[in-house]
Amino acid sequence: MLFRSAGEDGFALPPRLLPPSTNNTYAVAGRVRRKTRDAKAVETAYRGAFARLAGEVPPTEAPVRLRVHYGFTADRRDVDGSHKLLLDAARGLLWVDDRQIASLTLSKARTAGEPRLELVGAIEE
Repeated sequence: MLFRSAGEDGFALPPRLLPPSTNNTYAVAGRVRRKTRDAKAVETAYRGAFARLAGEVPPTEAPVRLRVHYGFTADRRDVDGSHKLLLDAARGLLWVDDRQIASLTLSKARTAGEPRLELVGAIEE
């Protein structure tokens, strides 16, 4: 196993740092797409968590299998664009480039407690 988020419960995600939906991740001005302020805040929070997770270990250059699980308190949250911020935030910390992701599994479930994010990565064999 390359890494596993802290504990079985993963990372706590305060409501203000929940991944924004795809429509709220990028703002379009003319032909330019830029990350919104909310998306940048989420990516920065992820990056800090990944820096702690990686510690002093250099990022892997091998292909990676990745499983991401979101625990949300509401059924209507979509995850189709949220993984993009996650992959961008881990670049250079857990892996060199997100082109190394050989397999990506996203899942979500309703949770009774606080919103959660669990991230498990392994080197592809």
